Amino acid sequence: MSFGIIGALRLWPQYPEANFNYAIFLETLNDRAGALMHHEQAIKQRADYIDARLRFANLLAEVGKGAEAERQYQEVLRLRPGYAEAHNNYGVFLEKRGESASAEQQYLQALELRQDYAEAHYNYAMLLESVNETKAEEHYRAALQALPSYAEAHNNLAILLSERGDLQRAEEHYLAPCDCGHAILRQTIILLFFCRQKATSRRRTGISSSLKSSPPNRP
Repeated sequence: MSFGIIGALRLWPQYPEANFNYAIFLETLNDRAGALMHHEQAIKQRADYIDARLRFANLLAEVGKGAEAERQYQEVLRLRPGYAEAHNNYGVFLEKRGESASAEQQYLQALELRQDYAEAHYNYAMLLESVNETKAEEHYRAALQALPSYAEAHNNLAILLSERGDLQRAEEHYLAPCDCGHAILRQTIILLFFCRQKATSRRRTGISSSLKSSPPNRP
């Protein structure tokens, strides 16, 4: 795939979609500098390229350029106020910066736009855990209703339930992402669950945006 994109860029360096898709390819190689450069090129060629601008904002946040990342998130939302993924990603950015109230508003806006948005339910649940465990559980369950295979949501809900002492339901969620048809695997996981229920950890996910876009007709 990368050879085709490179060929497109050689023929037409100002091709926004080729720059965007090549930036995504560079992200998979962990070449953040190159990815940032090509996302920026895509945006320069098409200022309303929402998906490129959102991924650009995500990468800027990852490399510590918070002020520029925030400007890009806000510009995405100015261009497309009803973009649920942008509200979710901006919420993650704000929460990591310690702005919980503002992050909550972004998650709620994302969920108002897409009630079945699993990642937004998951992120909001994590935000709620320290203030309202009951509501946090509701949003983990909403995430799993929208996406039953969401392993991180099963993991975090299992931790929440085990800390509450509900070990039977916690075990169900620990095992849910696994292929438990294998008896040895199942017994191993159960053993680990009972031995390590105090040594648990949560993982944050939720950054999401479109990976590709259809190329336009070349003028």
